[in-house]
Amino acid sequence: MTASGVELRIDCVAIKIGSAIYSLPRPNRHDNVIHWVFNLLGDEWQEPEVQGFLTSKGEFVERKPALAIATAAGQLIAPLDRGELYSEEMW
Repeated sequence: MTASGVELRIDCVAIKIGSAIYSLPRPNRHDNVIHWVFNLLGDEWQEPEVQGFLTSKGEFVERKPALAIATAAGQLIAPLDRGELYSEEMW
């Protein structure tokens, strides 16, 4: 539990490109976000993306810290033991 009484959880998939964060609600996967962003940015997409998730606090976290958060929150429905979180493990 956090100080506000709200448990930290993983809410949705996200990618980060530079300082911009793009996300889609569950049950979307990272490839859905990538396709959506490519349609938005097209040739303007010059930087590689970092794949991760948004937490219940609205913070972007990469796959490794996301796994720890999802595990602590009891959100995993199909653990894959990859050392990183994949949406397939959650929805």
